[in-house]
Amino acid sequence: MRLRLRGAELPDKHAAGLRAIDDAVDAAVHRPRELTFSLRPPGGLVESLYGYLEQTMRDTGVTCELRHDLDGDPPDETVVAVYRICQEALMNVRKHAGAGRVAMELTSRDRGVHVRVRDDGVGLTPGAPR
Repeated sequence: MRLRLRGAELPDKHAAGLRAIDDAVDAAVHRPRELTFSLRPPGGLVESLYGYLEQTMRDTGVTCELRHDLDGDPPDETVVAVYRICQEALMNVRKHAGAGRVAMELTSRDRGVHVRVRDDGVGLTPGAPR
């Protein structure tokens, strides 16, 4: 706001430079907000995970199943954390497991969400290099 007020006081030849600075500051403020919204799931947790499964696993040939027994949608910060955890787990299945089937289960437990992801892929061998 101060930049805009000062810009109105300056001659036109200097005001243009100040407007450019103001635009850069405005973009710097709005970019983190845009990123925050893009990282949030687009709806409720279960609906968002169904959409993510459909979008990211459709061309892999992996059969996906999502089961849930949640008491309701968890708080927003929990939804974001669980959604990100599930995304990462599914990406690992997609990239590394060589699986033909993956099952994800969400249950309410101890005032939180318990997530279980199982697949029929190759798994990890204890002690083997990764």
